[in-house]
Amino acid sequence: MNILMLSSDFPPDLYGGIGVHVHRLSKEFVKMGHFVTVIVIKCHVFIEAQPVKYEFDGIEVINFKEDNEKPKELEKLGVELKEYRVVYNNSIAGSLILKLTKDNYYDIVHVHDLYPAISYGLLQSSTVKIATIHAMTAPVESLLDSLRRFVSYNADGVIAVSNAVKEFCEKRYEKDFKYKEIEIIPNGIDVYGRNRSSFPDPVITFCARLHSSKGCDNLIKAFKLFVTEHPDYSYFHLNIIGEGEEFAKLTELCKELELNENVHFLGYVPNNEVRRLLGQSYAHCVPSILEGFGVIALEAMAEATCLITSDAGGLTDFVVNNENGLTYSANNIDELAEKLYEVVSNPVLRNLLSERGYETALHFSWEEIAYKTVAFYKKTMNRVKRYE
Repeated sequence: MNILMLSSDFPPDLYGGIGVHVHRLSKEFVKMGHFVTVIVIKCHVFIEAQPVKYEFDGIEVINFKEDNEKPKELEKLGVELKEYRVVYNNSIAGSLILKLTKDNYYDIVHVHDLYPAISYGLLQSSTVKIATIHAMTAPVESLLDSLRRFVSYNADGVIAVSNAVKEFCEKRYEKDFKYKEIEIIPNGIDVYGRNRSSFPDPVITFCARLHSSKGCDNLIKAFKLFVTEHPDYSYFHLNIIGEGEEFAKLTELCKELELNENVHFLGYVPNNEVRRLLGQSYAHCVPSILEGFGVIALEAMAEATCLITSDAGGLTDFVVNNENGLTYSANNIDELAEKLYEVVSNPVLRNLLSERGYETALHFSWEEIAYKTVAFYKKTMNRVKRYE
C-alpha cells in the first residue's frame, strides 16, 4: 500500500509521544513492504513556507523548518499564539498536501489527532481516511476540541489508543459517533532486553511534557511529603525529564518546598538516553490527571523499572495495582506519597513488580501493532468500497 501519514512531530525533532508513535509504526510498515510518506505539521513552533524533504528509516519525510520571526510579529499584536499557530501552519502545509495528493495516489491517508486537522480537511472525499485519537486534553468547545471532533467525524475509520480514549470520544462526540465504529489499537514499544541496573540510583523519574494534565506538581508535593515523613530516605532524588509551559511554575514550587537540592529538571532528553535513565532509576512515576495511553509507562516497563501510575485514562488498560505496578487515585497526593514509600522500602515487591512489568511490555511490540493497523486499513477500505 501507499500510505500518507500526517503528524504533529517526527524524529529527529520530537515534541511529544505522537511523533514516536508515527515513526515506529511507519518503520514497521516499510518492513512489511508498504511505501510511507509522513508530512509533519508542527504544533509547538511556527513553520517556514519552504518544505524540507529527507528519508528517515526508509520513510519519506516532508518537514518544515522553524520560523523564529513570526512569534515576535504576533506578540506585538496580542494574538493568542497557540491557536493561531495551528491555523497558520496548516495553511502552509495544506497547499503542499493538495498538490501531493493530486500528483500521487495514496491507498490510505492517516491523520494523527487534531493538529493536522485543517490540512486533512482539504483531502478529496475519494481518499480513504483514517484518524487515530491519542489524547483527550482539549477543553470542551475550544478550537482544539473542535478540530479533534472534525478529524474524527470526517474519517472513514477511527482508531483510539485506549479504552479511555474510545469512551471519551463516544461520550463527548456522541452525535458524531452514533454510527461510527472505533477500533482500539494501543501504542507499541521497543523491548531491547532488561536494562535495569542491579544497583539502581536512589532516583525517582518523571518524563513527560510539562503540562498541567501530566500531574508533575502533584508528584513534587508527594515527593516532599515522602522525604519529610521518612527522613531515612531523604537522600532520594527526583529527576524531571521534559519541557513545557509549566516549567516556571514547577521550579517555583520546588523553591517553595525547599526541594532544590533533591529535584532536578533535565529538560529535553533524546529517547535512547531516556531509556538509559529509566533503567538506572529506582522507580518511575506517571502521575497524570488525564492520559490517553501513557507510552512512557510502557517504556519504563520495558526497562524492567518499577512503575507507579495514577489510575487516569488509558494507564489502567495495562497497569494493574500490585500485579505489574502500583496505582493510586489521580490527584491524591497522600496516596502517591505512600506508594513512593512502599516501593523504596520493599525491595522484594519492587523486584517482583519490575519483572512482571517487563513481561507486560513484551505484549506491545510495534510489529504486532503494525499488523493490527494494516488489518484495520483493509477492513475500512473494503467497507468504503461497498458504499461507493
